[in-house]
Amino acid sequence: MSGNPTNTSTNLMLSLLTIFQKEILMEAVANNEMVDVKTPEDLNTKIKLEAKLSIGQVINNLIADRKHWEANELTVSNLAKYGILQKCYALNNSMNSLDPAATALKTAFQEYCDSQSPKITGGHLMTKIVNAVFGMNNRKTSSAYSIVLRYAHSQSWGVLDIPAKITEAGGIEAIRKNCSSKAKSLVDKVAAAKPALTGEVLAVVKSDKLTAKLNMAEYKDAVILLATAEPSGEFHIRRLIQKESAVKAALTSIYTTVTEEQKVAAEKQKPANDALARDEAIDVALAA
Repeated sequence: MSGNPTNTSTNLMLSLLTIFQKEILMEAVANNEMVDVKTPEDLNTKIKLEAKLSIGQVINNLIADRKHWEANELTVSNLAKYGILQKCYALNNSMNSLDPAATALKTAFQEYCDSQSPKITGGHLMTKIVNAVFGMNNRKTSSAYSIVLRYAHSQSWGVLDIPAKITEAGGIEAIRKNCSSKAKSLVDKVAAAKPALTGEVLAVVKSDKLTAKLNMAEYKDAVILLATAEPSGEFHIRRLIQKESAVKAALTSIYTTVTEEQKVAAEKQKPANDALARDEAIDVALAA
């Protein structure tokens, strides 16, 4: 099988961009469930309804793509597989924000996962999407796909770049092995993520109720404020958690983000450090 990878990738992306709009409207009309939007509450209802109508069809279409690839193209080319992963990646991105539409889509996706038998699970949203599309029977394969897509996200790969980038990196297995070889222990990840505790302050909260919940005798480094993101843009804090294992788990979960931020900061600082070293060398030479 031959073809232009760029054209194929573009066609896949165009298909992805249109599937949500077309299927939302077709499903809504077929079920006679269009919502007349007159108030903000109507808009939220419309968004939730459209997300619920669309997510099942989107996943079903991706499953059909996967089955077609397995039956017809598996031994010929990996390009179709990378195209399916590309769509999974785009679906993850479409749910990865606090936008009302994204939140509604993520809620509808969770309901879809809960309704399946066996129930679709996964510790990461990307993993759950992969498990929904490729099934829960082959955990090793699904895990490899999830690792690749999470790696792509950590490297800020664009959706259109997914097939080409995976190919350039040597394929799924090459990326998986590379990520596994760089895996760090829990202790190392916690230590590497701790700079986040002294980094940028996003918000300051003072509350008598929160203070009353804090046990200073057990306080170590940090606590977790469990909050929900509200449509108003506010964050409602529901729990204060200070169990050490939970805090370590939270630090581990942001390990990759923190290390990437430090890498970017170091690269930005390098020119200034080079300039300072040059000036110091000149001063030493002049003083000699």
